[in-house]
Amino acid sequence: MGDYRWAVIGAGKIARTMVSDMLGAGIAVTAVAARDLARAQAFATELGLAKAYDSYQEIVDDPEVDIIYVATPQAMHRDNALLAIRAGKHVLVEKSFALNAMQAEEVRQAAVDAGVFVQEAMWTRFLPMHLRLAEILDSGLIGRPTRLVVDFSRKFEGELRERLRLPELGAGALLDIGVYPVAFANMVFGAPSAISASGTLDSLGVDLAATVEFGYESGATAKFEYSMLEEKGVEATIECERGRIEIATPWFEQTTFEVFDDSGGLIETYSARDFAGRGMQFQALDLEQRLSAGLRDSELIPMAETVEIMGIMDEIRRQIGVRYPGE
Repeated sequence: MGDYRWAVIGAGKIARTMVSDMLGAGIAVTAVAARDLARAQAFATELGLAKAYDSYQEIVDDPEVDIIYVATPQAMHRDNALLAIRAGKHVLVEKSFALNAMQAEEVRQAAVDAGVFVQEAMWTRFLPMHLRLAEILDSGLIGRPTRLVVDFSRKFEGELRERLRLPELGAGALLDIGVYPVAFANMVFGAPSAISASGTLDSLGVDLAATVEFGYESGATAKFEYSMLEEKGVEATIECERGRIEIATPWFEQTTFEVFDDSGGLIETYSARDFAGRGMQFQALDLEQRLSAGLRDSELIPMAETVEIMGIMDEIRRQIGVRYPGE
């Protein structure tokens, strides 16, 4: 692990979970910035951070900060990332990385020009369980994957939180939870050659739920649902030429899975969990290792794929009728 000092922009729930996991893994997090100084100070006190700012410019200008973790609403991701890049900082940006592919590409190119490391915080890709899944698929143990069925449906009780109901913040189920199955399908199959989507919008045009189907040139298919309206399940099944993988709920976290051959025989059961916290620290540890090796992109979620995923979600939004202010 390198001697890197992190700071976080945003003091919400996801930032708290991420920073807690990072500190537990021995990663140095020194500062936080929020629009409200009292909120930033409360966050810093709770987690033992040395500095609290109410200015994003001041935190990216802090000479004692090497890497910025952006955990603001999606509509702010591009501007926050560009601010950090211009200050010469490396950046880890919460998913969804931006509002659309155009914004994501703008950040990617700015990072290339500045020679800094920028990565999407697609933390699922870095979990030990998901790394093992990728190994099995790459090995051909049960043949080529042919079909993915995945669900991410959780009911949000009471009033939806501000970031999930205001279009100007990039609100909606797709950028908040739908990005998980989109990125998962991309890991399994690559980019789709055909996309079909239908969804449910509220009175402000915010997407609340959708059903999506992907087709691939290989003949493979992926089907998934995501919803903030009902509690249906968070499971996934990967069907392959000579068997299948069944992933327990919640499939996007460090959970368990079983691998079966084409006659239904159990080949492997995965149930390991030898770490504390949610597991969000692995993406930060991996980023530090790549920085120490002189790299400027992630092998597990390269920026080119992040832009590709944003483009896929742009098409899903086009089909279900979602546009953000200014687009």
